[in-house]
Amino acid sequence: MAPASTVNSKMIELLYGAKDFDRIAWREIDEGRPVALRITGVRKALIHRILSLYAEYDRELRRGVNRRDLLFGFGWRGAFAPSILALCNHARLAGMGLSFRQGINAAG
Repeated sequence: MAPASTVNSKMIELLYGAKDFDRIAWREIDEGRPVALRITGVRKALIHRILSLYAEYDRELRRGVNRRDLLFGFGWRGAFAPSILALCNHARLAGMGLSFRQGINAAG
């Protein structure tokens, strides 16, 4: 989540699920600074799917189309990770965008 006006500002990176990560991210978004969330573990695939559905729903909503199938799709999945949806919505309302970066997994 990075606002266009602060592309060169220092970005804080938080580990999803760490103590108070959502409170810290919320404060950073309030102050207009970009936030990076690192998601690891078994929830990685679920959260990536939630974020991709949210991004697609947001694009459709900006075009003026209310797709309830997308709303339902990320809504019921969002019940398993409500803090992610809250942070994404807060960032969007603050004028920030959502970007994904797939990490590199080193397998031995």
